[in-house]
Amino acid sequence: MERKTFQTLNELFLQAVESRSKPDVFLSKSSGQYRGMPARAVMSTVAALGRALDAMGVRAGERVALLAENRREWALADYAILGLGAVTVPIYSTLLEDDIEVILRDSGSKGILVSTHEQLQKVLKVRSRAPELLSFVVAMDPLGLVVQDVRSWKEIVE
Repeated sequence: MERKTFQTLNELFLQAVESRSKPDVFLSKSSGQYRGMPARAVMSTVAALGRALDAMGVRAGERVALLAENRREWALADYAILGLGAVTVPIYSTLLEDDIEVILRDSGSKGILVSTHEQLQKVLKVRSRAPELLSFVVAMDPLGLVVQDVRSWKEIVE
């Protein structure tokens, strides 16, 4: 078996997805069953998310925060951010609003992707105190209601 070399995490990601056309590159548990995400869907989701982030103004060297638990979308978002040459700023999902605000200010994150409604509420509280911090917010889970200036994962990926 030939070993391919890579110099960046994105090269490793691209090689792994392109060389292994698996039906279950990522597994997620839903309703007690594991469901696979095929390699082709992984690539198209990362590419679509990258295009959306680019359209929202993310450029190489800029920072984008990720406030989410361990989940498939976290990894996909990370690959999309890195693919643009931007920097991922991971934020622990257990942190409180004040801690999140400090990290966002210190990192200079242009925007943030959040997982759940709970994480979104933290970011909205931070944003209400400091609206200059983030130019965009993306929610991974369906919102269920319209929240001003918050885009849904589904909307931007489709």
